[in-house]
Amino acid sequence: MDRYSKGFTLIELVITMTITSIIAMVVAQLISRPMTAYANLSLRTQLVDAAEISLEKISRELHSALPNSIRIGCSGKCIEFLRTIDGGRYREVGPGNTLNFDQASLDSDGFEVLGPLTDPSSIMTSNNADDCRTGKAHCLVIYNTGQLNHDVYHLDNIATITSINGSPAIITFAFPGGQSAFPAPSPSQRFSIVDRPISYLCDDTVNHTLTRYEGYPITTSHSSVDSDSELMSLSGTTKALVANRVGGCNFSYESGSATRSGLVTIRLTLSETMPSGHTENISLLQQVHVLNTP
Repeated sequence: MDRYSKGFTLIELVITMTITSIIAMVVAQLISRPMTAYANLSLRTQLVDAAEISLEKISRELHSALPNSIRIGCSGKCIEFLRTIDGGRYREVGPGNTLNFDQASLDSDGFEVLGPLTDPSSIMTSNNADDCRTGKAHCLVIYNTGQLNHDVYHLDNIATITSINGSPAIITFAFPGGQSAFPAPSPSQRFSIVDRPISYLCDDTVNHTLTRYEGYPITTSHSSVDSDSELMSLSGTTKALVANRVGGCNFSYESGSATRSGLVTIRLTLSETMPSGHTENISLLQQVHVLNTP
């Protein structure tokens, strides 16, 4: 009995190790699969959250776009618009300061605002007529249809605000294009105050990023500001990363009609290699109604 109680035989040890290895592999499979699935789900959730945040940011800014200022370029990979910071209605009939829209006489006395502005103290003014185009002052825009002679990007109906005084407020202005009056009145006596262009540019082939740009001058041709190099070469331009891991994106715009708002559709795809080894693509779509009645 003493001879048999001293320990395991080699065969017993091999059998024990084999059984233990089999059990370990089974347990590893039972544990690793849920862990991999959890890691995949976690990364998938991060992609969805990142895409939703990006779309929400763009949507929020598009709601403040100047009517008919949205431009789509880069085969649907970039979008540009002018951001409205304030607005209201102007006095068209006296008594009081009115706009006459008469090119033969200069509207040098400005016009009276009907109702209060949101925050007049935040509006930048300048005596240099070109400063609103370059972003050094805020711009006054009336009846922007985006059509010939009514296109803000061609400086047809835009002016630099030179002063805001009094109560009710009187707004004076100067035209960067040298004209003496706005080309046409707004049917609703509306005016808008805008600050600068904003662009979103999608690079889904090289850097896989979605980037926001602002601070650059108002430019006539969209093709002159539809790439990172063109935008960053302009004085005052700043950019900020909105999303990375971008696998695809597309902007489209339906201008609508006099009775229907415009519609911007944004498609964004984010991609990531999962712990399981496959590539996960998350695609979201957002539609934004924008005002197009000037």
